Amino acid sequence: MQSDQVDWLAMQKSEQFRGLVRHRRNTIAALGLVAALYYFSIPALIAWFPAFFTLRLAPGINLGLVFAVSQYPFGGLIAYVFLRRTASIDRLAADLLEQLAPASAANSVAPVASSFDLGEHAHAR
Repeated sequence: MQSDQVDWLAMQKSEQFRGLVRHRRNTIAALGLVAALYYFSIPALIAWFPAFFTLRLAPGINLGLVFAVSQYPFGGLIAYVFLRRTASIDRLAADLLEQLAPASAANSVAPVASSFDLGEHAHAR
């Protein structure tokens, strides 16, 4: 679909679009908050509870080391959840675009991968 075939004003006024924008914003805010809390917990715990990091789990391994290293897989988990949620948002956006595009334009033009992008992300569907 060409972007000139979509009534963008009607799209912005639709409740589905507003819900989609809320869903996107909530996804980014929630995942950002969870990631920030986890990542900034190391300096906070070091400042307020330094004994937490000195608990020995095995020879040469303490709780602080395990917690610090756990941030890498946790970052991967956050990225995975973000990609899954944004893929869902992309599908909803594509459905909304199909609904609001003129029927004659939908029949005359082959669909493209994504002419309606709600975010700064690009990934395979």
